[in-house]
Amino acid sequence: MVSHTLGLTPVYNFRSSRLWIPFTFNYTDVEADKYYTAYDLNPTWLYLVNPKVGLEVGCHLARKYYWF
Repeated sequence: MVSHTLGLTPVYNFRSSRLWIPFTFNYTDVEADKYYTAYDLNPTWLYLVNPKVGLEVGCHLARKYYWF
C-alpha cells in the first residue's frame, strides 16, 4: 500500500476575527492499483466578542472515491 497526502491551510486575520481553510488531498494505491482518492475542506471562522469570549463557526466538506 502506498498513500500520499497533501495538506494546505491558508489563514486570514482580520481586526477581531480569523478565518482558516484547511484543505487535504489523499491518494492511495493498493498493490499498484488505484484504491482511494479523497478531498477534504474544513473552513472555520472565529470571531472574538471580547478578549475572553469568542464565537466559532465551521463546516466539513468531504468527497471520497473508492475505486474497485
